[in-house]
Amino acid sequence: NQITTNTATYDLVDLENREVAPWNGESPWSRCVLMRLFKYSTPANERTVQPEKPYGLLNGTIRLLAVAQSEAKVGSDFRFVLYWQKWLPIDASYTVFTQLLDGSGKVVAQQDNFPVNGLAPTDTWNSPVIRDPYVLHLPGELQPGTYQLYVGMYDATLKRLPVQLPDGRTADHIAVQIEVH
Repeated sequence: NQITTNTATYDLVDLENREVAPWNGESPWSRCVLMRLFKYSTPANERTVQPEKPYGLLNGTIRLLAVAQSEAKVGSDFRFVLYWQKWLPIDASYTVFTQLLDGSGKVVAQQDNFPVNGLAPTDTWNSPVIRDPYVLHLPGELQPGTYQLYVGMYDATLKRLPVQLPDGRTADHIAVQIEVH
């Protein structure tokens, strides 16, 4: 459930289960208390990349369904949203990692945290889809070109979860191509 203004979108967080409050036709307000409000920019040029199949299945339990992104510009904030789906019960709280790599494989920007800025640990997911926003600052010295956004999760021991990719291969991350201007 979201509140949208002409400049931003806000998610309502259900504090009973610490997830974005689903809209099922009934008011979620009785369970929602405003403790923190996260503002997500919704630029007009945001586009959603949703492949024919999910990007991958993490640890056999979590699918990355889609990625919505703003334009990536050198020296600016690159905003994107990961759309996760619980495929099977999740018995642990995992950390999401997002890394932007240049053509040589060097990490040029990174953000790691529990989903939804820490408000939706994976072991509490009950909603069909989790909207998980990120902001990576792109340094001014970057060169325009093609970069790879690596997305995945790791456990409390820092071990990355295995990802089954749509082509059947297994990796420890999902790669999304990003054009930086």
